[in-house]
Amino acid sequence: MSAKHPIVAVTGSSGAGTTTVKNAFEHIFRREEINPLVIEGDSFHRYDRAAMKEAMQKAEDQGNNHFSHFGPEANLFDKLEETFQTYGKTGTCKRRYYLHSEEEAAPFGQKPGEFTEWQDCPKGTDLLFYEGLHGGVVDGKTDVAQHVDLLVGVVPIVNLEWIQKIFRDNAQRGYSAEAIVDTMLRRMPDYARTILFIALYLVLIAVAGLMIVYLIHEIQAYHLRIEGDALRNQAIKLMKDPDVPDAGDRRLAVVVCGARAGYFARRRVCCGVARKLPAGQQRAAGADDGAGADRYSRAAAL
Repeated sequence: MSAKHPIVAVTGSSGAGTTTVKNAFEHIFRREEINPLVIEGDSFHRYDRAAMKEAMQKAEDQGNNHFSHFGPEANLFDKLEETFQTYGKTGTCKRRYYLHSEEEAAPFGQKPGEFTEWQDCPKGTDLLFYEGLHGGVVDGKTDVAQHVDLLVGVVPIVNLEWIQKIFRDNAQRGYSAEAIVDTMLRRMPDYARTILFIALYLVLIAVAGLMIVYLIHEIQAYHLRIEGDALRNQAIKLMKDPDVPDAGDRRLAVVVCGARAGYFARRRVCCGVARKLPAGQQRAAGADDGAGADRYSRAAAL
């Protein structure tokens, strides 16, 4: 994590809606005049489209029918961790793009499914923004999550996730429905091992945070009850004090006795008394002349 060069990661499965969340963040960045460095998760795949098909066929020939972009074998997790770590320390890093379509590939003079070259990122950005599959990945060799300052997990119900993926890959990338379903089935083991693990990790963090907030609230409530009881006991002593016959002072004791929160009792009653209430408020409480102010001061001292 880095206070000077923070990292925000939006992570989730293909079709989960991470791009929609990314668009929302971009609106926030424009409104707040924040200059982000955007990193795409697909750029950390190990293989381009043609090489991935060959790797999948090789894995299938060896009996592995679940080789996919979700797993560590098809990604550069070490490069992703290095990118986050370098940006957190220096505010810059290297990046490249994975070109999904003809539209994305045309400005670079390349073919869809290829990577651009790694290039140095511009300096002077306010934060790094990552959107992709593995923004919080942790395996035996790498720990990407430790470098992220804000990790946002996008996890809709699985049916909606798959429907969105089928629609997007068919409409925007030209894949057939059969090919998309085959890809999803191939990814299931890695999906359970990596993507769902990140989702569970985020849920556990959220639950732990809620528990901490609850404990803090209970501790504060306990202290307030203790203070309220102390004020109540002091008020009872004041009511029974034979040296305080004035009815106004007794009414003040009742007010303090009823203020069980303690903090508000001191702020509204005792602190107000220490400043010596205006004459009108003193008369409303049954006090008269300078003697009333003295009796209020005695109540505050208790």
